Amino acid sequence: MGYDEDMILRNVWCLLVVVMMLRGGVAQAQRQWRHLDNMSLVEHPGNDGDSFHTRRNRSRYLLRLYFVDTPETDMRFPERIEEQADYFGVTVEQVVEGAHLGDRFTHALLSKGPFDVYTKYVDARGASQMNRIYAMVKVDGRWLCELLVEAGLARIHGFWDDLPDGTPSRLHRTRLRALENEAKAAKRGIWGMNEPEARIRRAGGKMTLTRETPVYARELPHRMVGQLPKGWDVEIGEKVEPHFFNVNFVSPGGNAFEGLIHEQFVPGD
Repeated sequence: MGYDEDMILRNVWCLLVVVMMLRGGVAQAQRQWRHLDNMSLVEHPGNDGDSFHTRRNRSRYLLRLYFVDTPETDMRFPERIEEQADYFGVTVEQVVEGAHLGDRFTHALLSKGPFDVYTKYVDARGASQMNRIYAMVKVDGRWLCELLVEAGLARIHGFWDDLPDGTPSRLHRTRLRALENEAKAAKRGIWGMNEPEARIRRAGGKMTLTRETPVYARELPHRMVGQLPKGWDVEIGEKVEPHFFNVNFVSPGGNAFEGLIHEQFVPGD
């Protein structure tokens, strides 16, 4: 019986590839989480909702969030944009608009002050020449990936791992799915961009805030300037651009202020 030398070589090569992949997977699983505290956001044109430049002391990092994917802010990857639009049930134009909301959301949270990062230095690839790594980011005791899903600004998608506190990835994905279902039902963020006319957000009149509400500067790029407490009375003005309303309010000290709030905090008719 003869032997096909080329077939033997191919089989040996395939076996080596499998062994290398298994070793790589085990090595990755055995990597330990590294906690990087006192991290700060670095302003950069490439930042978006799920990927951003950061600094810790003299070291610079480009991070990519585990578990979630925020839409693209431009049309460089049309197939990905269409996939994201299908996920949220909106148009391509609306999902790009939602991407900018996600960018502002992440910027507002991370620019408030130092935050914590946990990473295993796993390569997240990307278009930047700078090495990008996957990370879990914690802000005010909450994971940023959770906050994005809760706000309706990210889909559950991408790379994941067991959490730094030992929570299995499957349990965290279950929690994210519950938050997503809540955001979808409430039509928060991108989920509410394609709602019918009967659910268009109203403008005008006074309302009492039912939860803590971020307020943004009226000037571009509408950076978050503070949080309005639950229970405050505010006056809702005109819709100045898609998904933002003017808001006027008076502080406990009697001073009048104005800014913008997102439509998700304004009840529908």
